[in-house]
Amino acid sequence: MRTTLFLILMFISLNTVANSFMSEPSCFAPNKPLIFSPNSYIERYNLDVIEYKSCIYRFIKEQEQAIILHEKSIENAKELLNSQLK
Repeated sequence: MRTTLFLILMFISLNTVANSFMSEPSCFAPNKPLIFSPNSYIERYNLDVIEYKSCIYRFIKEQEQAIILHEKSIENAKELLNSQLK
């Protein structure tokens, strides 16, 4: 009984902590150059846009992997709880 109560409280506290943190990408959007900027500025901007997109896609992939990990952890906790209640 104490183990079950402990597991329930632990699950609730972990869920609360997980929801209190929200990740944001550490990507910086490039500033579009002015209309009459030199070609070097425009080329640099185009490279920065590619880098920015890559950063955002990397962030999305990391978050999707974290979702899978959290879902597995939730299922494991549920199975552990159910096995303790039987």
